[in-house]
Amino acid sequence: MAWVITGVSWMAAAALALGGTPTPRPKPLIDKTKPVRMEQLFQLRQGEREVAQVCSSSRLVLDESARERAKEDFHRILVRFVDGTKVAFYSVGDYRNPKFALVQTLMVDANEGTWVLLTARQRTTGPGYGAVRAVDEKDGANPLIRFETRSLRLTPESSDAFPTGKGSEVLRTAEPELVALLQKIRQAFPRLGDASMARAIPDEMARLLQLPDIAPCTGCKIERLRHATANEDDEGKPAAPLDPEFEAAFGKWASWRELPRLRGN
Repeated sequence: MAWVITGVSWMAAAALALGGTPTPRPKPLIDKTKPVRMEQLFQLRQGEREVAQVCSSSRLVLDESARERAKEDFHRILVRFVDGTKVAFYSVGDYRNPKFALVQTLMVDANEGTWVLLTARQRTTGPGYGAVRAVDEKDGANPLIRFETRSLRLTPESSDAFPTGKGSEVLRTAEPELVALLQKIRQAFPRLGDASMARAIPDEMARLLQLPDIAPCTGCKIERLRHATANEDDEGKPAAPLDPEFEAAFGKWASWRELPRLRGN
């Protein structure tokens, strides 16, 4: 069931990490039955030294009943280290198909343009987030997963079988820089706290790739700098970003509502 952090449970984890429902500022009031853009800007510090800044953003439905019917969700985390490293993470859930849900989880080295994409195809009994979650809670999840990079595409396997198969070794060998980046994120961020969701995608990829465990940064703490929540129009203009300047540093890798366009294989 570990896959769910990159799928169904990611929406709940992100909402929790984002503090539930941040206080709107100021009015108009938030319609929780409609999609909202929830964002927070964090600073990661080790003692008095700044390590990184993080912008965590989600597009989801807050009302529990309406969320059960939601056909999609979108999560994006932008990490900018003081050493110049920039990393973007995405998790996009598509729950429109009545037979299977598709969850795509992406990590990008925004400086080099290299990336690793994990696609999970999970069976369901109907459209909507609630149907996928119900299947997972009843029977457990063992989706069909596939890893891709700019130069590599692995054969799909079940998530239970993948870690001990040849695919994990092939990817580790072929993409040492991406593996090192995964480990850098895991080491930098605490396992608990507001920005611990920055570890969720790297930790799940690391599990599937059988990477060694790595201790989190000693003495590192997260400080929330700003946050915002605003409804999004499904058809029209998206809500304004919390920090346009921060986003601009990532170029196309700050894509909103959909995965950035990828090149390769």
